[in-house]
Order: sequence, then structure tokens, then C-alpha cells
Amino acid sequence: MARISVVIPTIGRASLAAAKASCVEADEIIVVEDATGDHGYTARTRGMAQATGTHIVFMDDDDVFLPGAFDLFREHACDVPVIFRMDHYAHGILWREPVLEFGNVSTQMFMVPNVPEKFGVWAPHMPGFQEPGGDYTFLAGCVEKMGGPVWREEVVAKLRPDFRTVAIVTPWLDHPELVEDYAAAVRCRSHRDELIVVDNGSASPVPLPGLRFSENLGFAAASNAGLAAASTDAVVFLNNDVAATSPDWLDRIREAVEPGVLAGAQLRFDPHGSVDGEPLPYLDGWCLAGMRDDLDALGGFDESFDEPAYYSDNDLCLRARAHGMTLREVRVGLRHKLNVTAGHGADVAAASSANRERFVARARDLLGVTV
Repeated sequence: MARISVVIPTIGRASLAAAKASCVEADEIIVVEDATGDHGYTARTRGMAQATGTHIVFMDDDDVFLPGAFDLFREHACDVPVIFRMDHYAHGILWREPVLEFGNVSTQMFMVPNVPEKFGVWAPHMPGFQEPGGDYTFLAGCVEKMGGPVWREEVVAKLRPDFRTVAIVTPWLDHPELVEDYAAAVRCRSHRDELIVVDNGSASPVPLPGLRFSENLGFAAASNAGLAAASTDAVVFLNNDVAATSPDWLDRIREAVEPGVLAGAQLRFDPHGSVDGEPLPYLDGWCLAGMRDDLDALGGFDESFDEPAYYSDNDLCLRARAHGMTLREVRVGLRHKLNVTAGHGADVAAASSANRERFVARARDLLGVTV
């Protein structure tokens, strides 16, 4: 009978425990630390060198095999690669057609005989591309040397089982010069995520998907309109004056958000949020996320704040904490251009002062403070 070895590169994610648990029926589990940043290529190669099974399958530390997968591996093990199917968080069920090509196969789908001299090479399919496709280069090399492959329709793996869909909600008024950087930043979303740009009556409509209103609703009301339109698990409120410095910024937020948690790029304890000398923590509203159900339960942003709605982020975080929620900072790869859209002047200062009074009154009420 075939003996199945599993090779798992890891960068230390907490999800490794679930990945290993999904492999308990394997004959051998080889976990290899991935410290190279090369998408696990080197770690998998080292792991294969340690494998003693007759056949090798591969798992990442944030994915899982489904029940019954190892029975299928043993039943269909042969002298050529076997390609099963998997549930991909962004692309649905793969493979789509039984064709060996880039984007149609992935690491968790295939089993290869443990014949080192007939292995392919884990190498970028397209150097510099966001999904370099070394799984394809390895498998294509194995097929070239071993023959096959055998295509199986059974689904054996689920990628990122805790994957959360995210809606990016951005109020927008004019400032077309911000579109290029913003659009580049939000390209990182998967096809299951949503982009909801709430155009508050810009002179030239914003060329991005979302909602358009004939008048300026303001930041709070526009944010709430985007929240109401979202159908995803989570929502991130994102300013339009941002630029990406890392393509994985949304995934970092996705991993940090969970029920009972608000997450954001900056957790602040500063005089801006202090009440009666006590600094009240808050997540800066230019990048603030939560589960959609939690945000709905909180009522979103308070639309009674004067625009440009300074302190509405303080208020949302204060109400979240009063409901027992946690505030969590996430080091995301985004640069905030700071106050490009809000502007300055007497009207802004007056709105900020009035909003501070409203926030302080609410904080005292929630904290049970009398003055």
C-alpha cells in the first residue's frame, strides 16, 4: 500500500495547527520552516529530501485537507502524478478543465511519486508576478519526466478555510488626482471581495464601482451607505487619499478582523481622544475595519457629527468598547497622505470643536462620569 508523506512549509502562522490536524491520517508529516520569502520553494525542496513515503503531497500552513483525502491518495497512488481538485477561496473549485496550465493547478491538489530524480523544480513561473506559480513549474517538470498526469474530480483540499470576504468602502468627493494611487491599492482584492466607492456628487464621476449620489452626504452618511450596500463578511472603511506600499495590506486586515474586534492601521492613545485627562484608545478612521454584523449592530458611524466628521472614528471605537469589543492595530502596507480631502479653515475647525464636545459628552455618559 502507498505510504503518503506530507510536506508543509510554514512561516509560523497560528493556522498551522489546523493544517497539521487535517493531515493526521498521513504516514508522515514534515513541517519545514520557511525563512526565505520565496513562496515556500526552498522549504518544500528540503522537505521532499526528508520524505520516506512512496508518494508526496503538499500543504500550506493556512490551508487544510478535507476528510477522506488520504483514503483517496492511497486508493489512486500510481507511478505518475495524480491531480485532484480543491476549493480555492478566490477562484472557486479548481481544476476547471483537465489541462495542465498555470492557474489551473495548485500545490494542494496533486500527489507525486517519491522519485527524486524525476522531480520538477519549484521556481517562479513569471518572476515578479504576484502569483509566481512555482507549483505549476514543479508539477509540469514531474509530468515531463514521469508521464501522466491522472485527473481526478474529487475535491481534497480547501484553501484558507477561514477566509473572510471584505468590502472596501470609500466615500469620495472630487479629487480625481487620487484615483490612480487608490485604484492601484485596491487591486489586491479577490473576486469575492467588494469595492464600494460612494461618490458624493463629484463634479466628474469617480471611475470606480460603487454608489453615486447627486449631493454630498458627508463622510459618515456615505460610509453608512456603503456599509448598507455591502454583502461581505467584513467591511473596511478606507480613505481615498492612500497609496499601497505592500500588496498584501488587505490580507493583513482580513486576518486580523473577527467577531468582536475592530481592526485598523493606527491604534492611537493621544490628546485628540482624551477625555478629562484619560486617553481613550481609538482606531484612526482612514483605515478601520470590522465584521459587517458587528458594524451593523453598532449602527455604523454617527451621522449627527458635523462634517468632515472628525471624532466619528473616536465615537465608533468608544461605542464598540462599551459593547465589549476589542480594538486591534494591524501593520498594513498603506501610506496615508493625511488630510488631503478634509481641508482646513475656520469651518473645519468649528466642526471639529463641536464634534469634540459631542464626543466628550458621550464618553462621560458611557463611562458614568459626572462633571
